[in-house]
Amino acid sequence: MLYRRKFDIEAAIYTKSQSEDEFDSSEQQDVQALKLREMEVKQHEQAHLTAAGQYARGGPTYEYKIGPDGQRYVLGGEVQIDTSPISDDPEATTEKARAIKKAAMAPTAKQTQEQKGYNKNGQATPTDQFSPILDLVV
Repeated sequence: MLYRRKFDIEAAIYTKSQSEDEFDSSEQQDVQALKLREMEVKQHEQAHLTAAGQYARGGPTYEYKIGPDGQRYVLGGEVQIDTSPISDDPEATTEKARAIKKAAMAPTAKQTQEQKGYNKNGQATPTDQFSPILDLVV
């Protein structure tokens, strides 16, 4: 896995060998902020995954950063969702579109990029990144 190997190499190259209590206060704050961000991102992506149900294409994938302690921390992530229409079944396609919308709107934290694809009435906007399947949801 090339992506993971890159971070493993970065961690191996990292020259500091300090325990967390040997960091200055700025580095300690950075580590705490990275830990908090990681927890928030994982919860956020889990909410998407849970709401997507059978339409999720596997589990979440994450973007990482090496912290001042040499550890990898999650900074962002995504859950791939199957947005293709269901052949010859408009009703099932509409239900699928509702499930996709629910998955996009799942996290309860501040407004996310996924939610910005919907206007105040919950209708998909032209800038929405999802396929036209969402246009079926009224």
